[in-house]
Amino acid sequence: MRWVTTSVSPMRSLPLFWVRQESMWSQVHWSDGRRDFLEEDYSPWITVEEMLSGRFTTLDPHLGRDRTYDIVRVSGPERDRLWADLAHGVQTREQ
Repeated sequence: MRWVTTSVSPMRSLPLFWVRQESMWSQVHWSDGRRDFLEEDYSPWITVEEMLSGRFTTLDPHLGRDRTYDIVRVSGPERDRLWADLAHGVQTREQ
């Protein structure tokens, strides 16, 4: 794994369609250029808690099992550059 991008989007769902909620989406971007499909996380956001603790667990396709990675938050101009380069939200898995 090389990067994980995340975004938060408003959502509404039945039976309480008028109640505004938010969902978080994460996407893994691998060192070889592939990117996984978006994963949705509902409140309480377990992914956020995990990331704030400095780690992230995901299925490693090379191993065929879950693997936990150490992570570091990126911010500022570097974050903006990576956001544009990584194309968070693209749903195709690159080979």
